[in-house]
Formats: sequence, structure tokens, C-alpha cells
Amino acid sequence: MTIGRRSAEGRVAEFLLSISGRFKSFGYSEARFRLPMRRQDIGAYLGLSVETVCRVLTRFQDSGIVKREQREISIEDIDSLKALSIGTIECSPRKSEQRPLREHRSSRSENRVIHAVAAG
Repeated sequence: MTIGRRSAEGRVAEFLLSISGRFKSFGYSEARFRLPMRRQDIGAYLGLSVETVCRVLTRFQDSGIVKREQREISIEDIDSLKALSIGTIECSPRKSEQRPLREHRSSRSENRVIHAVAAG
């Protein structure tokens, strides 16, 4: 599958795996490295907007796949990253870290039911 046909998550996952492999081939850590490009450059390279790159990296972090601080990346779950790169799974946050539903025009008791159903 060409990179142009992959989802944004697949593109970013493949990019991180590629960088990881390059660092490993030079004798450095494959799991912890500094991104060699700014997010704008990564977006241009992958055919994505900078906002999309940032959203995907945040989704990966929320899911526990990577940890990141600025350009520092630590791959926490390389198997999930590989599965994302080939499109066999989709990224979803861990249940314990899911954000609650936004309150709309319903009462508090209805919101409790909605939150209970969403969490269940």
C-alpha cells in the first residue's frame, strides 16, 4: 500500500517506524529519539496538514502508544504502531483516559445516564 492511500494515523505511524529503524541501524535507541523534522515539515513530507500531524501524535499519546514532549518521542507500544501503519487497527484512547461527553441541553440526571452508558 502506498503512503498516499493510508490514513493519517497510518502515515504518521509508518513515519515514526521509519525514523525508529534508522536510529536503530546507527546503533541508537529505536524506542526513544528526537524527531529530525518540525511538525510542519513532517506534514509536508506526509501530505498532511500540521494540525493533522499534531492531532495524530496526541491521539497516539492518549492511547499509550507513544510519549512525547516537544520533538522527543518515546515509543511505548511498537506492536500497536506497526498495526496502525498497515491499517489493521485504529487508534482509540484508553478507556480510563476518555473524555466525558459534553453537556448539551439535558438535565444533570440525563447526563449521568449518558455518561454511564458511554463509560459502560
